[in-house]
Amino acid sequence: MPTEPVLAARTLRSSGGDGEIVAALRAGDENAFRALFDRHDAVMKRVARSYVGSQAVAEEIVQETWLAVVTGIDRFERRSALDTWIFSILINQAKTHTARERRALPFCSIAPEREFESAVDADRFQHDDDAWPGHWATPPRPWQKPERRLLRSRPARD
Repeated sequence: MPTEPVLAARTLRSSGGDGEIVAALRAGDENAFRALFDRHDAVMKRVARSYVGSQAVAEEIVQETWLAVVTGIDRFERRSALDTWIFSILINQAKTHTARERRALPFCSIAPEREFESAVDADRFQHDDDAWPGHWATPPRPWQKPERRLLRSRPARD
């Protein structure tokens, strides 16, 4: 006997219009959402990926789209097909994200232009005329655990 999500998926495929799906989503039918998700999620990720630079960002946009679908299903006015509405949300999310990323400035472009300042003095490294230029002249000492240092600095109790 088929499980509830399988039955919901068959119902979604066999129903002629979006009315039943929208009504089920508005009623909070998790199986209807799961069937809709299974039908569109992979394609949505591919579409989102065509707008953004990484798969991780594409997946994030798809998540935001599903959230917008769930929270906005009551405002769906059926002026278009449900699938068209979902994909228009997806594309708008992707375009908004891309525009926001273009406006973002990396921190390195905000700092005044100057030579790179190392956190370690240059004399701690080998020079160009040495065998291994740029490598440590003397390697850094191992880190000492703060607890151990504290215990060593305290006088012993009798």
